[in-house]
Amino acid sequence: DSTSLNGIQPSVESHFHAGVLRARPEMRVVFHCQSPMATTIACGKPDDYDFMLIPEIPYYVGPPAIVCYGNPGSPELAAKVIRALRHHNLEILRNHGQVVVGRTFDEAFQRAGFFELACTMLLAGHHPGPIPKAGIAALYARRAREASA
Repeated sequence: DSTSLNGIQPSVESHFHAGVLRARPEMRVVFHCQSPMATTIACGKPDDYDFMLIPEIPYYVGPPAIVCYGNPGSPELAAKVIRALRHHNLEILRNHGQVVVGRTFDEAFQRAGFFELACTMLLAGHHPGPIPKAGIAALYARRAREASA
């Protein structure tokens, strides 16, 4: 219910944190941040990018959701974030930052780090190419097999 257990004032985003945890009970961490390169892309046109540059994105992160801008702390933004993270492990908040889920803090932080690396590569201006579609499909299949084992 977003009630503070330690006397510290919760973030204005606590409603989407709590809502994501209810919607994804297998996840224990909702990590919201504004890393420099991912936020730069979030403030531009994230739909224009293919983030599947390195194997870690399809394997550990998966395709990111992109959520239209919403006022921080608003019920509308919380609903958009919760809806998007039902089927994604990372989402780009337009003009705001990113939200990542994980079963542990290490997993969520690792996913955010891999995504920041892909964004850095995209913004470096060297025109990196994505992994071939067959390679991405193989990584998704491997992730699904290992998750069900």
